Amino acid sequence: MAKQTPKTFDAIFASPFGPIAMAFHNQKLIRLTLLSEDVELKPTSDLLSQQVESELKQYFVNAKHPMNIDFELRGTPFQQAVWQAIKAIPAGQTRTYGDIAKKLKTGPRAVGQACRTNPIFLIIPCHRVVATGGLGGYAGAKAGTWMHIKKDLLSHEQASFRA
Repeated sequence: MAKQTPKTFDAIFASPFGPIAMAFHNQKLIRLTLLSEDVELKPTSDLLSQQVESELKQYFVNAKHPMNIDFELRGTPFQQAVWQAIKAIPAGQTRTYGDIAKKLKTGPRAVGQACRTNPIFLIIPCHRVVATGGLGGYAGAKAGTWMHIKKDLLSHEQASFRA
């Protein structure tokens, strides 16, 4: 995800993965970004950002929690189609890049590129999209912090559905 200064966000709250920043436009969420640990938190001061923070925190406790967040996706028609297909993947389940590509009559790499540009990474759950022979990538990374987050999110969801 692109590096941005906290000034570009409406709120920044603590999460199990580090500070998550939110941006809104016309009363709709347009961006969620994971920031580095050394960023100062910016408390949620309005009802909309408080609702998003509350919904995400409930998800972090129990992945079965259905998030009810009003959002606006900004992207190409193709990206929008990929993101909608990903949004339809139920928590606790995965689909391959190839599964989504077949549904949209495109290639798996194109699906991966759309995942990489996902502006609301927890609401459009790209972590549920995996490679045929493994996890694939996450947020453009094939190793490191983002892959740990992907593994943790998948484990969290699977554990919630076993409970």
